[in-house]
Amino acid sequence: MHPFIVIEGLMASGKTTLAKSLAKRLGGKYCKTPLEPFQSARTLVDRYAPNVARFYFYVSAVYHANLSIRRWLLEGPVVCDKYIHSTLAFHRAMSVPCDDKWINWVIKPDIVLLLDAQRSTRALRLTQRHHQPAQLPDSDFENEVLLRFRAFDLQTLHTDSLSPEQTTDRALRLICGH
Repeated sequence: MHPFIVIEGLMASGKTTLAKSLAKRLGGKYCKTPLEPFQSARTLVDRYAPNVARFYFYVSAVYHANLSIRRWLLEGPVVCDKYIHSTLAFHRAMSVPCDDKWINWVIKPDIVLLLDAQRSTRALRLTQRHHQPAQLPDSDFENEVLLRFRAFDLQTLHTDSLSPEQTTDRALRLICGH
């Protein structure tokens, strides 16, 4: 089977940019969870569902993506923008009781990179992306999410002072050294 690489991190840390760049450089498939049909329902679930229901929605979405990822890995590398670690980290930060058993129900990535960037850098990126001042989630909540991500002992890549190309180069070095 080909390599399965997961990119995790907070909003505007560079996940999508890096995941697309890595997929291109590796000649692989890029995917972002949740896939359809879950992506269409995501906004409604995020807005109206209680946190426990949101958790089961996202676990189901990751498991659904897992079925496609398994097929894609037969053809080449897969780089995934968010996976089970995001679901667990964010929902644990929301005080949803969820244990690590869910990690065992999906394909284990060969490497998971946690992208980290200062809050000011991420706010600037969002403002540039949307051409207007951006609103980040509460900083205490984001700190709790990062704490939950770090509990997984993921490879961390700081993206503050790096261009997208430099981030991709550093990520490739981490992947090749893994």
